Amino acid sequence: MAEEHFFELAEKCLARARPGTELRKRTLSRIRGNGQLSSFDLGVEFTANRIELVDERVSFSVQFSVLRIGGKLDTPPYCSLNRGANEPR
Repeated sequence: MAEEHFFELAEKCLARARPGTELRKRTLSRIRGNGQLSSFDLGVEFTANRIELVDERVSFSVQFSVLRIGGKLDTPPYCSLNRGANEPR
């Protein structure tokens, strides 16, 4: 995900953690360091999307995360979740 969109989504995810708390500080540090929003960070509202886009298509366990383009974890292989669209990332 492009950096500006990634951090907008990160702010929405962090809204559940009260400002000034250790949880918020640690989570923000991890998000900035790895460039990753994990399933836990994304919350329950993303569960249905994960099930539809990932779980129903594969027969093995998959870690569902949103990665910042150019972040530490942005490495191949890539798998598009554009519902079949063949768009560049």
